Amino acid sequence: MSTATVYAHRSDAPNDEATGLIGGTEPDAPAHWANSIRIAEAWERTQELAATPHTRKVALRTGMVMSPDRGGAFDSLLRLARSGLGGPLAGGGQYMSWIHTRATSSAPSSS
Repeated sequence: MSTATVYAHRSDAPNDEATGLIGGTEPDAPAHWANSIRIAEAWERTQELAATPHTRKVALRTGMVMSPDRGGAFDSLLRLARSGLGGPLAGGGQYMSWIHTRATSSAPSSS
């Protein structure tokens, strides 16, 4: 496993394996973002160096799946916030890596 946290915050295009931009050097990025990215890069480097001659290795970069369906991560976070357990932390300007899905009656698919 890895994390989608390695990608830069951007609004002009989605980040993916083909065109995604690695973050941490954006002009407005707080210094602590780079630390999270360095950790993720170290995980991936360690995986790459691991001797697994008969096993294909895949670094799955993922994040929380935020779906409006009941019981998911968004539903849980919303319940905490509505209970008064949410609010800004460290200034409230930080971002969170996430994957968006549409509400479905079956398994969600990434969009």
